[in-house]
Amino acid sequence: MTHDLKTTGIHKKERMLPSPKAKIPEPTSLHGKVKFTYALKPWSVERRGGGWFVAETVPSIPGNKPEWRGPFQSVENACRAIARNLAVEIADRHTRNVEHYHIVRNDPLFGLEPESTL
Repeated sequence: MTHDLKTTGIHKKERMLPSPKAKIPEPTSLHGKVKFTYALKPWSVERRGGGWFVAETVPSIPGNKPEWRGPFQSVENACRAIARNLAVEIADRHTRNVEHYHIVRNDPLFGLEPESTL
């Protein structure tokens, strides 16, 4: 299952997928329960005369400058923009794990909604 880019507003170039050779780590077992942990990209927020702007703190490709998005009218709207991007990142990465480990919908680790409201 993947999330439709039309509903998320995220363009392909903004989504960074691992190379085909990237190895998906084995899940960590804790007292018989399996879990998936995702480290997320850091984001920066700037206040300028025109409003609030957000960008990934460390660009995905070395040597690239941050791609600032905005202006947003409020800090809350800027935070929502970051949250949408992080939610897409988590959903994409978890989808790859679900597919890799053949996790079925009724498994508690499935954790993906059928439709995204992002």
